[in-house]
Amino acid sequence: MDKGSPGFDFPVANICSHLRLPSSLLLSHIFLTLLLFVLSFYHYPTLALALNMVEKLPEVYEFNSVEDAVRDFAENKFVLVMDNEDRENEGDLIVAAQSVTTEQMAFLIKYSSGYVCVPTTPERLDELDLPLMVPRNTELMRTAYAVSVDYIHGTTTGISAHDRALTSRKLADSTSRPEDFSRPGHILPLRAVPNGTLERFGHTEAGVDLCKLAKLPPVACIGELVKEDDPSGSMARRDDCFAFAKKHGIKMITIKDLIAYRQRVGL
Repeated sequence: MDKGSPGFDFPVANICSHLRLPSSLLLSHIFLTLLLFVLSFYHYPTLALALNMVEKLPEVYEFNSVEDAVRDFAENKFVLVMDNEDRENEGDLIVAAQSVTTEQMAFLIKYSSGYVCVPTTPERLDELDLPLMVPRNTELMRTAYAVSVDYIHGTTTGISAHDRALTSRKLADSTSRPEDFSRPGHILPLRAVPNGTLERFGHTEAGVDLCKLAKLPPVACIGELVKEDDPSGSMARRDDCFAFAKKHGIKMITIKDLIAYRQRVGL
């Protein structure tokens, strides 16, 4: 129960759960809206003060539905995926590797500090003879890095947006063979667990799940979003991710919602 708000507990709880915001913030918006309505008839200086208070309130954001995100993903658009605030509390830009363009790769490089990974299934990595990078993984989140690669045909150093996009597309191309890739390279494949987000709560698995839901080859390109205007390049958190998604017209979902959707549709 939200103390100090008797009579509003049930609807406020439902609304706040849907919008992912504290009930106190929603009540603040409601209170100030009513206050503005009353003051508009009585006292202009106080109205100006109230308007200033409204401007300082944080913007209310809402996550998109998984259905809408999958629809965009199937149309070769980015999706921004958040994990839990008690985990990494980070958002990853994710796009299908099958059709990723040079321009999309440049966008991903620009807003993720350039560290681009390509999650896929264990079966696909085995087909391309790409073993895990290390036999004993001590990375904090146990992200399963495979040996890094570059596609050897039609590329130069492998680092450009063109080369990394081409390498990513070829990792998703069923006709590619192990000998088509040099090792090490500038694209970092990631090995997703077999049951995806139902087994591991990670962006690696979220990328593969989105591909499967969109009926695309299970190979994605992902990058962790950093703050757009921060010279220190610090990680973008939830509100930063919301603002970025709104600015660039990108659907934003959570891994939690992705899991619930998978359970609902039986994938």
